[in-house]
Amino acid sequence: MSEKGAPFAPAFHKDNPWCLSGQNGVSEMAGTKAGGKKAAATNRTKYGKDFYAEIGRKGGKNGHTGGFAANPELAKIAGAKGGRISRRGKAKKNR
Repeated sequence: MSEKGAPFAPAFHKDNPWCLSGQNGVSEMAGTKAGGKKAAATNRTKYGKDFYAEIGRKGGKNGHTGGFAANPELAKIAGAKGGRISRRGKAKKNR
């Protein structure tokens, strides 16, 4: 067991290869805010300052490709169908 009592918690110290302890023993492991900042800094160092901007640019470019905005004729047909259905009244029960 670790110092805190959790049976599977890793020990945070210099001998643990999975521990990325920062200054003052603050954990910088994945899933923590400090670990996320360290990963972001690493990504910017490896791939350039605009790493995240490039991801956003690619996503934004791909995100506006479908739906009624791209095909007004399809929107017109769908709206007409919906209008007809909504004006039919209640469904009749078959006996």
